[in-house]
Amino acid sequence: MIIDKIENIDLYSGVSENIKKAVEYIKQTDFSRMETGKHEINDNMFVLVNEYETQENELGILEAHKTYIDFQYILEGSELIEYELLNNQKVHTEYKTEDDYILYFNTEAKSQIQFTAGMFAILYPNDLHLPGVINRQKQKIRKIVLKVKI
Repeated sequence: MIIDKIENIDLYSGVSENIKKAVEYIKQTDFSRMETGKHEINDNMFVLVNEYETQENELGILEAHKTYIDFQYILEGSELIEYELLNNQKVHTEYKTEDDYILYFNTEAKSQIQFTAGMFAILYPNDLHLPGVINRQKQKIRKIVLKVKI
């Protein structure tokens, strides 16, 4: 997992060609004008513009992806991202190919990152994660999730 402030985004352009294209897309796009929902970019990327209210992780589950890397960029609000490295956790929900996710029970001591407006995270297939968790109090979140093909 990579987590940083958006002003440092250029540092990660060399990770891969698709990450470089994702960085360029983020720098060139005004997300404040974009409607919520899914927006196709090209064969290797699409973006989800999400608005939601933070909640507790009552089920104690984390998600992972196999086809796409999550490039999450928070525009408004503050949330916690719960995460752990994939390490023999028990599967909660088998892999859903059409939606590219698998859910795991979080039996390890979970870690949390405070994710605030102006921050981004790059989450790889071995980074189990659950964003949208309450950070002190419920908040409205506006965030993009750029799905970058591995």
